[in-house]
Amino acid sequence: MDSGLIRTTDDTNSTVLKLSPAGKVLLILGRRNNSGEANWLFNKPTDVAFSKNGDIFVTDGYGNSRVVKFDRNGSFITAWGTYGSGPGQFMLPHSVVIDKNDHVYVGDRENARIQIFDTEGRFLTQWTGIGYPYGLWITPNQHVWMVDGGLDRIVELDQAGKVLGSICSPGHQPGQLAWGHFLAIGSNGNLIVADVLNWRFQVFVPIKASGKLSEYVPTERKFFGFKPSDGYVFRSPGWPTK
Repeated sequence: MDSGLIRTTDDTNSTVLKLSPAGKVLLILGRRNNSGEANWLFNKPTDVAFSKNGDIFVTDGYGNSRVVKFDRNGSFITAWGTYGSGPGQFMLPHSVVIDKNDHVYVGDRENARIQIFDTEGRFLTQWTGIGYPYGLWITPNQHVWMVDGGLDRIVELDQAGKVLGSICSPGHQPGQLAWGHFLAIGSNGNLIVADVLNWRFQVFVPIKASGKLSEYVPTERKFFGFKPSDGYVFRSPGWPTK
């Protein structure tokens, strides 16, 4: 797989882009301003990941309910998934990562689970009871880090899907999240999370685990549907105030 390049989904234009570090467009998947469900079309794609041989996997999630696979040159290979809650079905596939064994982890957001497939789309297993997987990141030790945008926290999951620990809670202060959406972990171990309703990125540095559970015990989706919590009035442009 090419290194040092930028890959991004553009949900408004229903395209997936590969860019040089200078921003030059090297590959476009989908058709700008042309949404649909076809071999060459997306309907508001959400994320993109790559297998060891460079195959491209796109979660086509806001408008469709599927994963689409292409070869490294952008030629369509296959797609899988329909709307629903059964194995291999999705209710907003929002993020995708691939481990060293080429297992494909799909954050099935509104079903509150991570589904795991092989690269041909065959269902292997699922992790439930973990929260709402808005964004996923897999580390070299094959732990999956997940930003839980429903319960506004970040969790670490082991290779069996067990929650090892969590950070953050709902709110607007440093270290709190309001609709955390995606995350990434740099080579230095710093964790960066997109904190949407707070209009910011937050950066967390690695520290030694405390061995204690988080004081925050999630019970409800405080910011779902842009609803502020605890009477907070959110006055940024474009968002509701109640």
